[in-house]
Amino acid sequence: MPRPRALLSLPLLLALLLAPAAATGHATGATDPVLPLLVTRGGAPAAALLVRDGGRTRYTAAGRGIARADHFRAGSVTKAFVATVVLQLADVPDPRVAGAAGELVTTLDDLDRFHAALLGARLLPPRWLREMLNTRVAHGSYGMGLFPVELPCGVTVWGHNGRITGSYVRTAATVDGRRVLTFRVDTTEISDPGLEPRPLAAEFCPRTR
Repeated sequence: MPRPRALLSLPLLLALLLAPAAATGHATGATDPVLPLLVTRGGAPAAALLVRDGGRTRYTAAGRGIARADHFRAGSVTKAFVATVVLQLADVPDPRVAGAAGELVTTLDDLDRFHAALLGARLLPPRWLREMLNTRVAHGSYGMGLFPVELPCGVTVWGHNGRITGSYVRTAATVDGRRVLTFRVDTTEISDPGLEPRPLAAEFCPRTR
């Protein structure tokens, strides 16, 4: 009988990704004209966005006092990390998992890298990844730590949002993990809720800009 693994911390999961650093791109992206709206119309002092597309990344920011390397609390985005650890330990006797929603401190790069690895089937066996994306119990609205959103163009992206006092973050990715977008704003909520889907639609459905 294998020895039970008593503790697996969430930061360790990120360290185990072992993904090579993605090349940084400087080309103008579809989200560039949309992100400033989170500041001018959304009431945020600053906003930042990072797209990971295959082996390249693209970063853009609006407002002052925000940077790509900033560390911030992930809020409910942590649920995807917890669900992944639970499924990794599903076949281990008496597993215990350390971590609770809101406690993960992360970066834009970490969130993009994690979701690319998760949905790219590099963190879970196929059967557990299918279980994570199974929304049957929640009638199509929620899986395990991830929820689907259908964009105006018909593309469905998977991810989560997280809200902690003074910070809001949203991650979305294609179901194969090849393209991931994470944006954050330095405010608890976006004053115009209709703005939140705009960066997602601009990135995953460029023609809807």
